[in-house]
Amino acid sequence: MLDCFCSFFFQAEDGIRDAQESRGLGDVYKRQIHKFYIDLLERADGTDETATNAQRLIDNLKDRGKWPAKADLRSWFGRSGSHWQRNGEFVRAVVQPDDAELFTRHEVLAAPPDVLVTNYSMLEYMLMRPLERPIFDATRAWLESNPNQPLMLVIDAAHLYRGAAGAEVALLIRRLRSRLGIGPDRLQVICTSASFSDPDAARQFAASLTGKQVSDFDAVQGALALNQHAGPGNDVDVLKLASVDLDGIYSPVEAIRKQAAAEFLSWRGIDDNAPFEHLLFQALEHYAPMGRLVNLTMQEARPIAEMASELFDVSGLQPDKALTALIALGSIARPAPREPGLLPCRIHTFFRGLPGLWACMDANCPEADGTGSAPVGRLFSCLLYTSDAADDLLCVDLGGRRIIKKKKTINK
Repeated sequence: MLDCFCSFFFQAEDGIRDAQESRGLGDVYKRQIHKFYIDLLERADGTDETATNAQRLIDNLKDRGKWPAKADLRSWFGRSGSHWQRNGEFVRAVVQPDDAELFTRHEVLAAPPDVLVTNYSMLEYMLMRPLERPIFDATRAWLESNPNQPLMLVIDAAHLYRGAAGAEVALLIRRLRSRLGIGPDRLQVICTSASFSDPDAARQFAASLTGKQVSDFDAVQGALALNQHAGPGNDVDVLKLASVDLDGIYSPVEAIRKQAAAEFLSWRGIDDNAPFEHLLFQALEHYAPMGRLVNLTMQEARPIAEMASELFDVSGLQPDKALTALIALGSIARPAPREPGLLPCRIHTFFRGLPGLWACMDANCPEADGTGSAPVGRLFSCLLYTSDAADDLLCVDLGGRRIIKKKKTINK
């Protein structure tokens, strides 16, 4: 159905977007292209060390899919200093026959892509602004001329669209259908998520979000590649992992990194001149506590504070530092520089800016500190207080902030 794969990433940053629209030609974005991509190509033309390094960076970017998918980027960009338009038509940065990616807004407006990569916020802007009207007009015309073809919509991390925000996205999807003149049957939807454990609940959620029937969805579940070398660690494991210098393993100097984990690597029988990441991979690939850590974090999100006791069967030793070291080493360990780390997980840190504070709602509280002119009584940093008035007080949770109220007041 798709002749080629074209993607366009809208510049969502307000400052860049406003500057582009106010200047008409997107000068800001085009200067960014010139200062990085074109300048890098020009640097790679020489024969000195600078040219070698520039070409190495270009090759790395291409291998990682971070280089523009243009058949000839310099030809597409045009000669620096020449006019962008002639007789009202763009003559530079226009789509070339073999281009697989659209980079500028005027390219998209002139030839709407087969695949559009965007987010719900930018999609809403596009539906409102006259500027993007040609994209939807052309898509609607194509759908009308191809009545047997569906429009495919892929929603990544669909579980995030819950509550009021989810309702807005659901209405946005229905607006998109209305703008393109198609019903639910012409919309083919793929919702991806790693947060559903109940397939039926996932299908119901997807139907509610997209306006389709539950029967339209099939739940496709992946199979976890659990580590077969998994088991608990012992006292020796805790001691060896705790010996790792956590600051040293992040040093930019390779020798310092190896020395920081030398005792652990020697204990695991690793003595090689390979890169530090590969040495750790050799040491941890079949290491039982690492296998258990991988399996535990792969199946569901888990509090770090509870994991140490699940990983180590210890007697009298504190395994927290060992757990920290194991997570750090696992994230660094990889078989090759461009391969993913051995520990396929991410850590979410939740920060609470202010501690909890509780207050007696009786302004005449006999245990209040101060002159008695405050609107509340005694303040408490926690509920483990020993006030004589404690039996007459009741804690009420109000959206994360708790207050102490008189029981007799609540009973009214």
